[in-house]
Amino acid sequence: MGSIIVNRLLETGFPQKNLFITDTHAENLSILPNSQHASLSEIAHQCGIIILAVKPQDFQNLARELAHTVAHDTWIVSIMAGIDSGKIRDVLGVTHIVRCMPNLPSRIGKGITVWTSQQSSLPDEITLFFSSLGDDMRVENDDLVDRATALSGSGPGYVYYLEEQFIAAGERLGFTKDQAQRLVQATFCGALSLQEEEHVSPQELRTRVTSKGGTTSAAIEVFDNHAVSSIIQQAVQRAYERAQEMKQLL
Repeated sequence: MGSIIVNRLLETGFPQKNLFITDTHAENLSILPNSQHASLSEIAHQCGIIILAVKPQDFQNLARELAHTVAHDTWIVSIMAGIDSGKIRDVLGVTHIVRCMPNLPSRIGKGITVWTSQQSSLPDEITLFFSSLGDDMRVENDDLVDRATALSGSGPGYVYYLEEQFIAAGERLGFTKDQAQRLVQATFCGALSLQEEEHVSPQELRTRVTSKGGTTSAAIEVFDNHAVSSIIQQAVQRAYERAQEMKQLL
């Protein structure tokens, strides 16, 4: 995600001279040739905004070095799952914290970033950061960011899982894998584009396409008989519970 953020910022016009990156793994720096590399201490001294795009289990080691160099009024933007704003505040001694959760479609500027902050307004650079990734949604607290991790953060994985199953169903109907994938991908993309274009609920669109006694109705009856709606809700709830479990391990 750190690579995605850097590339999106550069692609959407963020001044390269104002962007510095650092990573303990040199190979990760080599994939971002258009950015400036710097040590953590240099970033802490020069930058008013620091984006923490590391795995949560790496935070303690990072914090040991950063806590001695970061200025009190530095803005910290964290995309770490499981590390809440209070812990960042206690460890780093800063008060300007934005905790957020982007998702994979941010790679092409079509993501959704859920974020929270105790600050009433954000610097323009952070606003640009959010817009470079796609849409964004402010929520009231860290717990809702955790819940968004289970919904929108992991959500693309659920979509791809469903797509895989529909492709498999297409193959069982006699299509080649390439044909089934083309049909399913076009159907998913087209259905969502129509919803976005017409600004209506998924329930209304489902009703439009579900004729009584028709083929869609027959398929949805199978979903209902197997409690698919309940299974999906249970799956998202389990993802949230797992996020809470992971927090206890950090």
